[in-house]
Amino acid sequence: MLKQFFAPKLAFNDLANKDAIRGPLELMNWLRKNALDEEGIFRKPGSADQIEVVINRYAKRKPVNLDDLDCHTVASVLKKWIRDMPDPITTHELYNAWLAGYRIQDLHGKIRAARACLKLLPGAHKELLRELVCFFTEVAAHSDKNFMTPDNIAIVFGPNMFQSSAAQDPLSALEDQTQIKDVLVLLIQHYRLIFIEQSFTNDMLEEDKPSVTITVDSPEGDAPDTSNKARSTLTRQQTMEEAIFLNSLRTGALSMMKSMAKMQQEAGMSEMRGARRQYDLGDPDTDLDSFSQSPEELAAEADAALAAAHAAVGKNGA
Repeated sequence: MLKQFFAPKLAFNDLANKDAIRGPLELMNWLRKNALDEEGIFRKPGSADQIEVVINRYAKRKPVNLDDLDCHTVASVLKKWIRDMPDPITTHELYNAWLAGYRIQDLHGKIRAARACLKLLPGAHKELLRELVCFFTEVAAHSDKNFMTPDNIAIVFGPNMFQSSAAQDPLSALEDQTQIKDVLVLLIQHYRLIFIEQSFTNDMLEEDKPSVTITVDSPEGDAPDTSNKARSTLTRQQTMEEAIFLNSLRTGALSMMKSMAKMQQEAGMSEMRGARRQYDLGDPDTDLDSFSQSPEELAAEADAALAAAHAAVGKNGA
Protein backbone atom coordinates (compact mmCIF):
# COMPACT_ATOMS: atom_id res chain seq x y z
CA MET A 1 0.00 0.00 0.00
CA LEU A 2 2.77 2.45 0.84
CA LYS A 3 4.36 1.98 -2.56
CA GLN A 4 1.68 4.12 -4.19
CA PHE A 5 2.30 6.80 -1.57
CA PHE A 6 5.97 7.35 -2.41
CA ALA A 7 7.03 9.51 -5.30
CA PRO A 8 9.84 7.89 -7.32
CA LYS A 9 12.91 8.90 -5.36
CA LEU A 10 11.87 10.94 -2.36
CA ALA A 11 13.60 14.01 -3.77
CA PHE A 12 11.41 14.14 -6.89
CA ASN A 13 9.76 17.35 -5.69
CA ASP A 14 9.52 19.34 -2.50
CA LEU A 15 5.94 18.37 -1.74
CA ALA A 16 6.79 14.67 -2.02
CA ASN A 17 9.78 15.23 0.26
CA LYS A 18 7.65 16.60 3.09
CA ASP A 19 4.77 14.18 2.69
CA ALA A 20 6.84 11.05 2.28
CA ILE A 21 8.88 11.48 5.46
CA ARG A 22 6.09 12.80 7.70
CA GLY A 23 4.97 9.28 8.67
CA PRO A 24 8.30 7.86 9.81
CA LEU A 25 9.15 11.09 11.65
CA GLU A 26 5.89 10.85 13.60
CA LEU A 27 6.55 7.18 14.36
CA MET A 28 10.09 7.84 15.60
CA ASN A 29 9.01 10.78 17.75
CA TRP A 30 6.30 8.68 19.40
CA LEU A 31 8.71 5.77 20.02
CA ARG A 32 11.42 7.97 21.54
CA LYS A 33 8.85 9.38 23.98
CA ASN A 34 7.16 6.09 24.86
CA ALA A 35 9.27 3.04 24.08
CA LEU A 36 13.03 3.52 24.40
CA ASP A 37 13.16 1.31 27.51
CA GLU A 38 10.83 -1.36 26.11
CA GLU A 39 12.50 -4.76 26.05
CA GLY A 40 12.41 -6.36 22.60
CA ILE A 41 11.41 -3.19 20.78
CA PHE A 42 11.70 -3.89 17.01
CA ARG A 43 12.05 -7.58 17.83
CA LYS A 44 8.53 -8.38 19.05
CA PRO A 45 5.81 -8.12 16.37
CA GLY A 46 2.81 -5.82 16.67
CA SER A 47 -0.79 -6.44 15.71
CA ALA A 48 -0.96 -7.28 11.99
CA ASP A 49 -4.49 -5.88 11.66
CA GLN A 50 -3.59 -2.60 13.36
CA ILE A 51 -0.44 -2.28 11.28
CA GLU A 52 -2.49 -2.47 8.08
CA VAL A 53 -4.97 0.08 9.40
CA VAL A 54 -2.19 2.56 10.24
CA ILE A 55 -0.44 2.00 6.91
CA ASN A 56 -3.70 2.57 5.03
CA ARG A 57 -4.36 5.83 6.89
CA TYR A 58 -0.85 7.09 6.18
CA ALA A 59 -1.18 6.09 2.53
CA LYS A 60 -4.41 8.09 2.28
CA ARG A 61 -2.76 11.00 4.15
CA LYS A 62 -5.23 10.75 7.02
CA PRO A 63 -4.27 11.61 10.62
CA VAL A 64 -3.15 8.72 12.83
CA ASN A 65 -3.56 8.58 16.63
CA LEU A 66 -0.55 6.53 17.68
CA ASP A 67 -1.59 6.72 21.34
CA ASP A 68 -4.28 4.15 20.54
CA LEU A 69 -1.58 1.58 19.68
CA ASP A 70 0.91 -0.44 21.70
CA CYS A 71 4.61 0.29 21.20
CA HIS A 72 5.35 -2.93 19.30
CA THR A 73 2.69 -2.10 16.71
CA VAL A 74 4.13 1.39 16.23
CA ALA A 75 7.63 -0.08 15.92
CA SER A 76 6.35 -2.62 13.38
CA VAL A 77 4.79 0.14 11.29
CA LEU A 78 8.16 1.91 11.15
CA LYS A 79 9.89 -1.32 10.09
CA LYS A 80 7.28 -1.93 7.40
CA TRP A 81 7.58 1.66 6.19
CA ILE A 82 11.32 1.31 5.67
CA ARG A 83 10.92 -2.15 4.11
CA ASP A 84 8.20 -1.09 1.66
CA MET A 85 9.97 1.93 0.21
CA PRO A 86 10.08 1.26 -3.56
CA ASP A 87 13.67 2.50 -3.61
CA PRO A 88 15.60 1.76 -0.38
CA ILE A 89 16.57 4.66 1.81
CA THR A 90 20.23 4.32 0.72
CA THR A 91 19.14 3.82 -2.95
CA HIS A 92 19.82 0.90 -5.28
CA GLU A 93 22.31 2.97 -7.26
CA LEU A 94 24.68 3.47 -4.33
CA TYR A 95 24.45 -0.07 -2.91
CA ASN A 96 27.86 -1.13 -4.21
CA ALA A 97 29.46 2.14 -3.11
CA TRP A 98 28.23 1.78 0.49
CA LEU A 99 29.74 -1.71 0.71
CA ALA A 100 32.94 -0.82 -1.14
CA GLY A 101 33.47 2.11 1.22
CA TYR A 102 33.21 -0.15 4.24
CA ARG A 103 35.86 -2.47 2.78
CA ILE A 104 38.46 0.29 3.12
CA GLN A 105 40.61 -1.00 5.96
CA ASP A 106 41.14 1.96 8.25
CA LEU A 107 38.31 3.55 10.21
CA HIS A 108 39.10 7.03 8.90
CA GLY A 109 38.65 5.79 5.33
CA LYS A 110 35.37 4.04 6.14
CA ILE A 111 33.93 7.24 7.62
CA ARG A 112 35.09 9.40 4.71
CA ALA A 113 33.49 6.93 2.30
CA ALA A 114 30.20 6.94 4.22
CA ARG A 115 30.16 10.76 4.19
CA ALA A 116 30.72 10.72 0.43
CA CYS A 117 27.83 8.29 -0.14
CA LEU A 118 25.62 10.44 2.04
CA LYS A 119 26.33 13.52 -0.10
CA LEU A 120 25.04 11.74 -3.20
CA LEU A 121 21.69 10.72 -1.71
CA PRO A 122 18.57 12.55 -2.93
CA GLY A 123 17.45 15.22 -0.48
CA ALA A 124 14.68 13.44 1.40
CA HIS A 125 16.51 10.11 1.39
CA LYS A 126 19.40 11.90 3.08
CA GLU A 127 17.14 13.63 5.60
CA LEU A 128 15.22 10.45 6.45
CA LEU A 129 18.44 8.45 6.82
CA ARG A 130 19.87 11.11 9.14
CA GLU A 131 16.73 11.13 11.29
CA LEU A 132 16.57 7.34 11.36
CA VAL A 133 20.20 6.82 12.38
CA CYS A 134 19.89 9.57 15.00
CA PHE A 135 16.90 7.68 16.40
CA PHE A 136 18.93 4.44 16.37
CA THR A 137 21.61 6.09 18.51
CA GLU A 138 18.94 6.94 21.07
CA VAL A 139 17.58 3.39 21.02
CA ALA A 140 21.09 1.97 21.44
CA ALA A 141 21.77 4.33 24.37
CA HIS A 142 19.02 2.43 26.25
CA SER A 143 20.31 -1.03 25.29
CA ASP A 144 20.81 -1.95 28.95
CA LYS A 145 17.00 -2.06 29.18
CA ASN A 146 15.74 -2.71 25.63
CA PHE A 147 18.66 -4.97 24.59
CA MET A 148 18.86 -3.25 21.20
CA THR A 149 22.58 -2.68 20.71
CA PRO A 150 23.85 -1.17 17.44
CA ASP A 151 24.48 -4.72 16.19
CA ASN A 152 20.94 -5.85 17.01
CA ILE A 153 19.43 -2.73 15.42
CA ALA A 154 21.51 -3.33 12.28
CA ILE A 155 20.40 -6.97 12.08
CA VAL A 156 16.76 -5.86 12.11
CA PHE A 157 16.94 -2.81 9.83
CA GLY A 158 20.04 -3.30 7.67
CA PRO A 159 18.57 -5.65 5.03
CA ASN A 160 15.68 -3.23 4.43
CA MET A 161 17.86 -0.12 4.25
CA PHE A 162 20.54 -1.52 1.91
CA GLN A 163 19.26 -3.45 -1.09
CA SER A 164 20.76 -4.40 -4.43
CA SER A 165 18.62 -4.27 -7.54
CA ALA A 166 20.79 -6.97 -9.16
CA ALA A 167 20.21 -10.70 -8.72
CA GLN A 168 22.69 -12.32 -6.31
CA ASP A 169 23.74 -15.89 -5.71
CA PRO A 170 23.07 -17.13 -2.15
CA LEU A 171 26.73 -17.03 -1.07
CA SER A 172 27.26 -13.45 -2.25
CA ALA A 173 23.99 -12.39 -0.65
CA LEU A 174 25.07 -13.92 2.66
CA GLU A 175 28.44 -12.14 2.53
CA ASP A 176 26.71 -8.86 1.73
CA GLN A 177 24.33 -9.22 4.68
CA THR A 178 27.26 -9.31 7.10
CA GLN A 179 28.76 -6.19 5.57
CA ILE A 180 25.39 -4.43 5.46
CA LYS A 181 25.10 -4.95 9.21
CA ASP A 182 28.60 -3.57 9.71
CA VAL A 183 27.88 -0.49 7.56
CA LEU A 184 24.80 0.39 9.61
CA VAL A 185 26.70 -0.18 12.87
CA LEU A 186 29.34 2.26 11.57
CA LEU A 187 26.66 4.88 10.85
CA ILE A 188 25.20 4.47 14.34
CA GLN A 189 28.50 4.49 16.23
CA HIS A 190 29.88 7.49 14.33
CA TYR A 191 26.65 9.38 13.72
CA ARG A 192 28.13 12.77 14.64
CA LEU A 193 31.15 12.50 12.35
CA ILE A 194 29.17 11.14 9.39
CA PHE A 195 25.96 13.18 9.55
CA ILE A 196 26.62 16.33 11.58
CA GLU A 197 30.17 17.62 11.24
CA GLN A 198 30.84 19.83 8.22
CA SER A 199 34.41 18.54 7.91
CA PHE A 200 36.29 15.53 9.23
CA THR A 201 39.85 15.11 10.51
CA ASN A 202 41.88 12.43 12.28
CA ASP A 203 41.78 14.47 15.50
CA MET A 204 37.98 14.41 15.44
CA LEU A 205 38.03 10.63 15.04
CA GLU A 206 40.25 10.25 18.08
CA GLU A 207 37.83 12.37 20.10
CA ASP A 208 34.85 10.38 18.84
CA LYS A 209 36.24 6.94 19.61
CA PRO A 210 39.60 5.40 20.60
CA SER A 211 41.86 5.03 17.60
CA VAL A 212 41.64 1.75 15.69
CA THR A 213 44.98 0.44 14.46
CA ILE A 214 45.66 -1.91 11.58
CA THR A 215 47.83 -4.90 12.40
CA VAL A 216 49.55 -7.28 10.02
CA ASP A 217 48.94 -10.98 10.60
CA SER A 218 52.10 -12.88 11.46
CA PRO A 219 52.99 -16.47 12.42
CA GLU A 220 51.98 -17.44 15.94
CA GLY A 221 54.51 -16.29 18.48
CA ASP A 222 56.11 -13.72 16.19
CA ALA A 223 55.84 -9.98 16.58
CA PRO A 224 53.80 -8.11 13.92
CA ASP A 225 55.82 -7.27 10.83
CA THR A 226 56.39 -3.51 10.86
CA SER A 227 58.94 -3.47 8.05
CA ASN A 228 58.81 -1.12 5.11
CA LYS A 229 57.58 -4.00 2.93
CA ALA A 230 54.63 -4.69 5.25
CA ARG A 231 53.71 -1.00 5.40
CA SER A 232 54.00 -0.78 1.61
CA THR A 233 51.64 -3.74 1.23
CA LEU A 234 49.06 -2.06 3.48
CA THR A 235 49.42 1.21 1.57
CA ARG A 236 48.87 -0.50 -1.79
CA GLN A 237 45.87 -2.38 -0.45
CA GLN A 238 44.39 0.82 0.99
CA THR A 239 44.93 2.58 -2.34
CA MET A 240 43.18 -0.21 -4.22
CA GLU A 241 40.25 -0.23 -1.79
CA GLU A 242 39.78 3.54 -2.12
CA ALA A 243 40.05 3.28 -5.91
CA ILE A 244 37.40 0.54 -6.02
CA PHE A 245 35.18 2.67 -3.81
CA LEU A 246 35.61 5.74 -6.02
CA ASN A 247 34.75 3.70 -9.07
CA SER A 248 31.60 2.34 -7.38
CA LEU A 249 30.66 5.86 -6.28
CA ARG A 250 31.16 7.21 -9.80
CA THR A 251 29.00 4.45 -11.28
CA GLY A 252 26.29 5.09 -8.70
CA ALA A 253 26.32 8.85 -9.26
CA LEU A 254 25.97 8.52 -13.01
CA SER A 255 23.26 5.88 -12.67
CA MET A 256 21.30 8.08 -10.28
CA MET A 257 21.47 11.09 -12.57
CA LYS A 258 20.18 8.96 -15.45
CA SER A 259 17.43 7.60 -13.24
CA MET A 260 16.34 11.09 -12.23
CA ALA A 261 16.38 12.24 -15.85
CA LYS A 262 14.27 9.28 -16.93
CA MET A 263 11.70 9.83 -14.16
CA GLN A 264 11.40 13.50 -15.02
CA GLN A 265 11.01 12.70 -18.70
CA GLU A 266 8.30 10.14 -17.95
CA ALA A 267 6.53 12.70 -15.79
CA GLY A 268 6.53 15.16 -18.68
CA MET A 269 9.02 17.55 -17.09
CA SER A 270 11.00 19.45 -19.70
CA GLU A 271 14.17 20.07 -17.73
CA MET A 272 16.11 18.54 -14.86
CA ARG A 273 15.31 21.36 -12.48
CA GLY A 274 16.55 20.56 -9.04
CA ALA A 275 18.59 17.54 -10.11
CA ARG A 276 21.89 19.38 -9.87
CA ARG A 277 20.68 21.05 -6.68
CA GLN A 278 19.69 17.71 -5.14
CA TYR A 279 23.09 16.33 -6.03
CA ASP A 280 25.13 19.23 -4.72
CA LEU A 281 28.47 17.49 -4.43
CA GLY A 282 29.95 19.61 -1.70
CA ASP A 283 32.99 21.59 -0.62
CA PRO A 284 35.93 21.50 -3.09
CA ASP A 285 38.53 21.77 -0.31
CA THR A 286 38.46 18.06 0.51
CA ASP A 287 38.75 14.84 -1.51
CA LEU A 288 36.59 11.88 -0.50
CA ASP A 289 35.11 14.01 2.26
CA SER A 290 33.05 15.93 -0.28
CA PHE A 291 32.55 16.15 -4.00
CA SER A 292 32.04 19.43 -5.83
CA GLN A 293 32.55 17.89 -9.28
CA SER A 294 29.90 17.01 -11.78
CA PRO A 295 29.34 13.26 -12.31
CA GLU A 296 31.52 13.48 -15.43
CA GLU A 297 34.36 15.09 -13.45
CA LEU A 298 33.87 12.52 -10.71
CA ALA A 299 34.21 9.78 -13.34
CA ALA A 300 37.53 11.24 -14.52
CA GLU A 301 38.79 11.41 -10.92
CA ALA A 302 37.80 7.80 -10.30
CA ASP A 303 39.54 6.66 -13.49
CA ALA A 304 42.72 8.50 -12.45
CA ALA A 305 42.58 6.92 -8.99
CA LEU A 306 42.19 3.45 -10.47
CA ALA A 307 45.12 4.04 -12.84
CA ALA A 308 47.30 5.29 -9.98
CA ALA A 309 46.41 2.28 -7.85
CA HIS A 310 47.25 -0.18 -10.63
CA ALA A 311 50.53 1.66 -11.30
CA ALA A 312 51.47 1.45 -7.60
CA VAL A 313 50.89 -2.29 -7.54
CA GLY A 314 52.86 -2.78 -10.75
CA LYS A 315 55.76 -0.68 -9.49
CA ASN A 316 56.05 -2.17 -6.02
CA GLY A 317 55.16 -5.76 -6.80
CA ALA A 318 52.39 -8.01 -5.51
